[in-house]
Amino acid sequence: MGATYTYLNATAGRATAYHHLRQVDADADGTATYSPVRALRFGAAAVALYPVPAGATATLDLTALLSSPQAVILLDLTGRTLARYILASGQAHPLDLPVGMSLVRVAGYTLRLLHQE
Repeated sequence: MGATYTYLNATAGRATAYHHLRQVDADADGTATYSPVRALRFGAAAVALYPVPAGATATLDLTALLSSPQAVILLDLTGRTLARYILASGQAHPLDLPVGMSLVRVAGYTLRLLHQE
């Protein structure tokens, strides 16, 4: 009898991920078997932040997002909120950045960006 399951890999990103399943026989002696390794290819992320590293301004590209508006939070590396924005989807937006490393959270993504003078 076949089984159905789902799994969300939140760290998949834009790369190829390699996965296999470990199956344990719960009815018998608990022996484990492994499925063959499968390559999963992911397309481009729905959100992009560029250039990397950035100057005083970076571009937050929301063109692949369909729902609008989007809450955007700019954080420092300690998690302190530096700025909050409400931006329209389907567009690219300039963001003013502080010097150093920043995190940008939008639509379930957390993007890291270095601002150099």
